[in-house]
Parts: sequence; structure tokens; C-alpha cells
Amino acid sequence: MPLAPKPGVIPLAPLTVGDILGGGFSTLGHGLKPLLGMAAAIFFGAALLIAAAFGIAVLAVLDHLRTLFDLPPGTDPDSSDIFPLFGAFGGAWLASMLIFIVSVALMNAVCLVVTQDAVLGKRPTFRDVWQRAAGRIPAMLGTQLLIWLMILTPFLLLAAIPIGLALSHRDDGASVAAGMAIFLLGMLALWPLITWLYVRFSLAPAAVVFERQRPVAALRRSATLVRGVWWRTFGIQLLVMIVAGTIGYVVTMPFTYGGMFGAMAAVPGNSSLSQATGPLVLGSSLYLLGMAVSQFITTVLPQLSIGLMYVDRRIRTENLAPTLAEAAGVPSPPPPYPGQPYPG
Repeated sequence: MPLAPKPGVIPLAPLTVGDILGGGFSTLGHGLKPLLGMAAAIFFGAALLIAAAFGIAVLAVLDHLRTLFDLPPGTDPDSSDIFPLFGAFGGAWLASMLIFIVSVALMNAVCLVVTQDAVLGKRPTFRDVWQRAAGRIPAMLGTQLLIWLMILTPFLLLAAIPIGLALSHRDDGASVAAGMAIFLLGMLALWPLITWLYVRFSLAPAAVVFERQRPVAALRRSATLVRGVWWRTFGIQLLVMIVAGTIGYVVTMPFTYGGMFGAMAAVPGNSSLSQATGPLVLGSSLYLLGMAVSQFITTVLPQLSIGLMYVDRRIRTENLAPTLAEAAGVPSPPPPYPGQPYPG
């Protein structure tokens, strides 16, 4: 049997676990420049917007903050000064969550666009990746919101039990404790369902980018592709997350210890404030840099692997390899059963 063509990071044939894991790292190297550039632009921009949201919140309630900080000792704050703080900072928190969700959706789309090009052996450019990823943001957001809605709804319904008991039996500690026990046991019971749902719909983001599917259609597409191979899909994703987490931890360690040693010089008594400023800034910068690198690896690598798993499933079930070979401009050997999908 002739070898499968390999125009990019994977052979155009059914993939082994090693192919998917190695292909994820190869894709990371293949599209490192646009991935790093887009990650820096997206997350730095998100950080600025979040900082601006909380800055606006502080300015909006500055007078109330001054009143609270200037209260004489033993004086209780007035509710007219407290409630505006909840409103302002609650709004800032909601805005920051929305910004975070949008930034993650955009980064996921970027990873899948890069994967699409890496499979075909194409070198993605920053501009092309941005244009293609930005166009899929609405569908990607809708898909992720539907997935999170399915995952969080059971937990929210479960959380209503202890909250209801606490509100209706404020003076009955036994009822509140029973509600908390029901909640904790319910959470343990729900984890298998949540895991099953997550894996079942985990290929939906790839369908959004590769096939330009809408949210509901992408979820159905993922369920179809995962049918019959749930355990394999779960195992590969778990392995990739463990590998990415381990690499992220190892990469973070030198930066973390460097930051700790730098910050030690800033401990009061070891030096003056002016002498401590430099080491403190250096230590904090090293720590944040390590966290950024770790976050990049643990965010990007699983998404790249999701794209490769999606390609693998379509090769196996839909005989996608000849289509990919034609798009890459390479010859395509026939599958084991000409005209039929690969088994498995």
C-alpha cells in the first residue's frame, strides 16, 4: 500500500494518537508567528479593556470610596455608599467576563484557522489569519455559549436548592447544611454528564471554522463525528491537556522562582523603598511572563489538537483525504476500500 501523502503536519490518512499529539506540536511550530502575534494582540487588548472597565467603575464611585475610607473608627458605613459599589464593580465584572469570552472565542478561531493551513502545508500570514478568524467570531461565540449553557444549567438548577433552603430557613442551620450536602453530592453526580456533554460537542468549534457551520449545526456535526468513538476522543483530549499542563508548569517554574528571588529584595527591612522598587518590578515581570507563556501553551495546544481530531474523524468517516490532497496539490493514494470511508 502506498504511503499517505503528507503535505503539512500530518499524513492524509487515519491518525494515531501519536500523529495527533505530534501534529499539535508541529502545528504550533508551523504557525508560531501568527499564533504568538494574535495571542499577544488579543489578550493584551482584552487586558486593557478589562482594566478600563474597572477604571471607569472606580471613577464612577470615587466619592463613595473616599467616604468609606474616611470613616471614623467604629462607624458603620451607610448603605447609600455601599450599594453603588456593588453596581459599579458588578457591572465591571460582567464586562470583563464578556471581554474574556470574546477573546477566548477569537483565539480558538485563530488556532483552528492555523490548523487548517498547517494540514495543507500552507504558511499562514497574520493578516489572513485575522480576517478568517474574525469572520467566524459570531458563530464561535454562539457555539461556545450553547456549550456552556448546557454545562452550567444543571449546576445552576442544583445551586437553587441550598439557596432556597437558606432563604426560607435562615435560622435553621440543619436545613442549610442539608442543602449544601445535596448540592455537593449533586455536583459529584453531575460530573459524568458534564464530561459526556463536553466531549460530545468538543469538535463543534472546528466545524465552525472548517465548514463554516452555524452554532446549532456545528453542535450536531460534532455529535455525529464523535458518535461511537467517545472514549477515544475523551482519552486523546485528556492526554493533550495533561501534556500541555505539564509543559506549562515546567516552563513557568524558572520564571516563578526568578520572580520570588527578585521579590525577596523588596521585603520591608531588607532594603529601602527606592532600592526595592527595581527588584519588585523585575520579579513581578518575570512571574507574569512565565504565566503568559504557560497560558499560551495550555490554551493553544489543546485547540490545535481539536482541529486535528476533527480532520481525523472526517478522514475516517467521510474519506476526506482525497479532497485534502487535491487542495494541497499532492497526489492521493486510494484508501483501503476505494470509494468508501476508512474503518474505525
